[in-house]
Amino acid sequence: MHPHDDGTALIGSSRAAWLTPEPEDPSVPQRLLTSAIRIVPRLADALMLSSWWGLRPMTPDERPVIGRLRDGLVVATGHGSEGVINGAGTAELVASVVFDEPPLFRRSPFDPFRFA
Repeated sequence: MHPHDDGTALIGSSRAAWLTPEPEDPSVPQRLLTSAIRIVPRLADALMLSSWWGLRPMTPDERPVIGRLRDGLVVATGHGSEGVINGAGTAELVASVVFDEPPLFRRSPFDPFRFA
């Protein structure tokens, strides 16, 4: 749960391992709210303004794709829900690619062409 200065709060989230055209389970927002009310009972009186879902791009092997696709194009995607957690390592790897420097760790597990 993330409270905002305007008095609203963001409650979430769920995670599905595959893509579907609709949320995996339409009851998820209500279940999240029910769980949040157990933690913060005052939320029971709150008005639910909206709910939404979005995609968290993830690769089949659950490792991000980080590297040069061609001259002038470096990608860093596919982190799923771990993008913020892995941000510093991703930045280090991207910098090593852009500046053509030795990386602090192996690039091969994140090679964009590993699925080819």
